[in-house]
Amino acid sequence: MTRIFHHRHTALPRSLMFTLLVAALCLLVLSTAAWSRVGATSHTRAAAGMPSGSGTSGRGDWWMFQHDPQHTGRSPFNGPTVPTIKWRSIITGSSVYSSAAIGGDGTLYFGSNDGNFYAVNPQDGSLKWTKPDAVGSATQWSSPAIAADGTIYVGSADMNLYAFNPLDGSLKWSYLTNTGITASPTVGTDGTIYIGSDVFYALNANGTLKWKSAAGSTRSSAAISADGATVYVGSLDGNLYAYNAATGSVSWKYKIPTSNIDSSPAVGSDGAIYFGSEDGWVYAINANGTLKWKYQTGGSRIWSSPALGTNGNVYIGSFDNNLYALSQTDGTVKWTFSTGTSPWTSPVIGADGTVYIGGLNLYALDPTNGTQKWNVAKTCYDASPAIGADGTIYIGSSDHSLYAIGSAAAPTLTLTKSASVTSATQGATYTYTLAYSNTGSASATNAWLSDTLPANIAYIPGSASAQVAVTNGSILTFNLGTLAPNQSGQVTFQVTVNANATVGSQISNTATIASTEVTTPVASNTAIVNVVASQRGDWWMIHHDAQHTGRSKFNGPSSNALKWKFQTRAAVRNAPAIASDGTIFLTAFDTGTSSGLTLFAFNPDGTKKWSYTNRGLSHFATAAGTPLLPEQQLSMKGTITVFPESGCYQQTA
Repeated sequence: MTRIFHHRHTALPRSLMFTLLVAALCLLVLSTAAWSRVGATSHTRAAAGMPSGSGTSGRGDWWMFQHDPQHTGRSPFNGPTVPTIKWRSIITGSSVYSSAAIGGDGTLYFGSNDGNFYAVNPQDGSLKWTKPDAVGSATQWSSPAIAADGTIYVGSADMNLYAFNPLDGSLKWSYLTNTGITASPTVGTDGTIYIGSDVFYALNANGTLKWKSAAGSTRSSAAISADGATVYVGSLDGNLYAYNAATGSVSWKYKIPTSNIDSSPAVGSDGAIYFGSEDGWVYAINANGTLKWKYQTGGSRIWSSPALGTNGNVYIGSFDNNLYALSQTDGTVKWTFSTGTSPWTSPVIGADGTVYIGGLNLYALDPTNGTQKWNVAKTCYDASPAIGADGTIYIGSSDHSLYAIGSAAAPTLTLTKSASVTSATQGATYTYTLAYSNTGSASATNAWLSDTLPANIAYIPGSASAQVAVTNGSILTFNLGTLAPNQSGQVTFQVTVNANATVGSQISNTATIASTEVTTPVASNTAIVNVVASQRGDWWMIHHDAQHTGRSKFNGPSSNALKWKFQTRAAVRNAPAIASDGTIFLTAFDTGTSSGLTLFAFNPDGTKKWSYTNRGLSHFATAAGTPLLPEQQLSMKGTITVFPESGCYQQTA
């Protein structure tokens, strides 16, 4: 499909421009009686009875063409991850080339080539108000800008810059220039409005002239330096102008030898100015007006305006059907992406760096390599996108509408993994817990958990709290079925630390969750358990182990020679426990009156390390009255537990 004049800052064929100018002049003559001129030489026309500060609603984040006065095209919000068309606005009478601006209440403002200016509701794109009476039948390429008080400024091919009340679209004032306006207004931090037409104008917030430059006609939209002192704009005379914002004097100008400039400039963090030209080159100009670099694209011309990424890239389209990512430092090509048609629209950037560009489709591109993340097909997206605070992308189309592209309802899966201990010894058992949830707005079907155990632990069969499939003894898969929005749950299972696990090493384990909709598994945090040395010897309780096998992995003595003995004052009738350092723990009735119980700790050579006595305790008994001697048990951490008649006592070794 052949398209012409698809960029809001587009050069018009002379025949069409002449026709439009004639129509605009006729309109002007017919409507002169309806306006009250302010002063004999003033071009500002104020609407009767409309105070300049009434009807304020503020402005949203995307409040002018390419987002901000520097025209970085960079939003603080991310666009949609899984895109869907949320709504299509009221169908206007012609293509929508004007890029939307967003008001403080979310209202979308844009112009159409049917000559009308529209305000639509952000919820469904329904009409809030329209202004056919002020703009008339003139075409609308200009994109609106919003002042801090909510006033909306937009240019028209009928040669006027209009100021509208955001609440009802009533006219605050208009300023008549000498030719049709296709440029978009830029609003400075002091409220000054900059607009290009037959010359370049600076207007006060009340619509009066602040200054104007006699330089050539301007279709480029101005960008302002970060300090607000300098205004940069391209001209049809082939110059990029740097104006003093306060006085309008020319600080410097940079001449493109063989072409004019329709592309709107963007100002980088280092003060450099980036723009394209009708000669197909991309230029970077230092803040002092000297050339930083230039790059020749494969296209014959550039109407697209640049967007500047925080990653050091400048993105701009060319008439060779490509979007270019160039280094802001030296202009080298990082990557290109073919849009399938000449991208006269301008790219914009989400907070995560994703690049969005309109064309035959709306494309979302990875900023690192230009690969396509997604696209939304429609007729043809003729305007530059705008990104709302909720991540919705608003973009005009050749099918006479504004589209809202938002995130489709989708599940959001999360997974947290935890261990019941932070450290464990060789042979120890502990529990893992996998806590999962779906915090998204849609169900996750066929959801599943996967956990691949590292080599230094082993799954204990039958210990899982839910049905689990075990592959190769180490890959655990839990099928969760469908997880509704806001549904959560958990599964647990036990593992044993291998006997050959290296003391001092870490057991690091991460699980994942996925579903039919979430095809890239979402990883949990990493649960870490430290492998530590045991504080007990091989024979650490009665009958050696928890199973009471009475079986040691060591051989007994080869002779009956006595190594040592220790004399207590009463009988010793229970089994010792041995710590890893060889300390021997033993209980005995050693108070001299058999009315108390003493816990002894002996060095391996038989000398006493310490003892602990509880008087009045002698034994405990079963319910049947059978006498039982107290026993001691040594924990992994070196705590000795003794079970006497009237309670449980612990002593740290």
